[in-house]
Amino acid sequence: MKNPLIYPMLALLWLYKYTISPMLTYFGVRCRHTPSCSDYSKFAIQKHGPWAGGWMTLARLSRCHWFGTSGVDNVPETFKTPPFWAPWRYGLWRGTNTD
Repeated sequence: MKNPLIYPMLALLWLYKYTISPMLTYFGVRCRHTPSCSDYSKFAIQKHGPWAGGWMTLARLSRCHWFGTSGVDNVPETFKTPPFWAPWRYGLWRGTNTD
């Protein structure tokens, strides 16, 4: 059985994608990566669960700014499980993941 936290997280992503994101696009704000940040978050949460996918999402959002990275950045297929005291190691905080 999948983790039940996946569904509220995906619902929030859906709400953002269809309400806030169109308003930001109207003002000229666009995602610098492919796939978009909301799609990346959805794939990461579905593939790796709410905990690891949430950290991957946070790392991706931290790279998405004017001086950040751009280009193709896919969700990694596999990753090394970090120690319990370092959950931030799930995410790639610099560069893009082209695997």
